[in-house]
Amino acid sequence: GSAAPPSYEEIRTYYQDHQAEFTLPAMIKFRQVVTSTVEEAETVAGALKAGGRFSELAMAHSAAPEAAKGGEVGWVAAGQLDESMEKAIFALKAGEISPVVKTPYGYHVFQLVAVRPGGPRPLPEVMTAIETTLSDQKREKAWLTWLAEQRKRFPVSVRSEIFDRMEIS
Repeated sequence: GSAAPPSYEEIRTYYQDHQAEFTLPAMIKFRQVVTSTVEEAETVAGALKAGGRFSELAMAHSAAPEAAKGGEVGWVAAGQLDESMEKAIFALKAGEISPVVKTPYGYHVFQLVAVRPGGPRPLPEVMTAIETTLSDQKREKAWLTWLAEQRKRFPVSVRSEIFDRMEIS
């Protein structure tokens, strides 16, 4: 109860001192069609070039779990994918479709949906989380101080011979 809430200055200082905690990696949102043969992947790539809808082709041809969602994988951070996939996808511009890419999982055709650049999150976005962390730290410190005072006021001694007789270790 004696721990005061953190001030704005404390929150700002914590934010500046822990900048790495609040930095997001570059992320991409993409779709994919995964096939077991290069021929089927080439067929999908040709249909896309002819104006086919990626989502429909993914549902019809993809062996990947996200085929039911039109091939959409969602947001993925740099470093989370197989290197062969990441190299192909990160080279695309938003909306662009890749050529057929061979990976350990099969043959892929990717479409980059969106890019979210990495970088630090602004202070207002993380302020509540920092306030919670600092409040927890202050409460912990106050509790440890209270406990130390209680131990001074009420000394406790452990009589190990009693534990020995009770066979408690």
